[in-house]
Amino acid sequence: MLSIIIVNYNTRELLKQCLQSLRIHNPLAEVIVVDNASSDGSPEMIRIEFPDAKLVPLDKNLGFAGGNNVGLQNVNGDTVLLLNSDTYLEDDTLDRCAAWMRLHPYVGAASPWLIGFDGIPQRCAHPFPSFRKKLRSTLRLAPDEAPETVEDGAGWLIGAALMIRRDALRQLDGFLDTSYFMYWEDTDLCSRLLLAGYSLSIFNEGHVRHLGGASSNSSKGRQRSELQACFLRGKYRWFRHYRPTWELAGLWALDSVEAARKFLRGIFYRRRWEYLQSRILTNVLLRSVCKTLCQR
Repeated sequence: MLSIIIVNYNTRELLKQCLQSLRIHNPLAEVIVVDNASSDGSPEMIRIEFPDAKLVPLDKNLGFAGGNNVGLQNVNGDTVLLLNSDTYLEDDTLDRCAAWMRLHPYVGAASPWLIGFDGIPQRCAHPFPSFRKKLRSTLRLAPDEAPETVEDGAGWLIGAALMIRRDALRQLDGFLDTSYFMYWEDTDLCSRLLLAGYSLSIFNEGHVRHLGGASSNSSKGRQRSELQACFLRGKYRWFRHYRPTWELAGLWALDSVEAARKFLRGIFYRRRWEYLQSRILTNVLLRSVCKTLCQR
């Protein structure tokens, strides 16, 4: 059985479209919707229009990793799909991907191709971060090309439509790392799967439509700042666990320069958001340095 977990936060109309497509193309799948304390009427919509889906409403926002962990406690399938609410299906890609994974037991996780609502292909895989890549970005050099395959362990799969073997999850204690509230949890999960001896793969015979950033793009003001802080904390945590110490130190140095640049641009050019970004970056940077030093 294929179990599908959708973590929702204030994306009612997109979620409705997603569930409608699953009802048409994956009628036999177990669908679990974890609602992260939405205020847009999402739970009520699910109860009325999709009574066949299992709704798990939460009293507070646990983030992407926390929400999926709640869903993982309720799954029954041998294959689990982490599906974003801003996606929809056009065919039986998910069933075919699940069947393909059952024939390839060495694959711990796979993702179909992603295509935007506008018809433009999106990247479903990215190369793993490194200090070298960050340095190239800082120097405004051309980035490394995205991997055409992730089976050599050079890249990770994003969590928009990430299908995972449940046996592989059990070897990882069965859950995502909730230290990543939002962002980097898929990078961490792929890293852990590779360390456990599994491979990653792109399912070439199907696709999922994906908008991208529906929950985060609707955030404003303080929420937007919190999301940026989440991204930075996740980045430092991932580097601390999976890259050499000197790379983490180099990352701190580059981000210190970036914080100073944003601060000066914010002051002299009256760019409030860049000034705020510099404060966020500096705060998270200092906390990360202190945390790393205290762990030694």
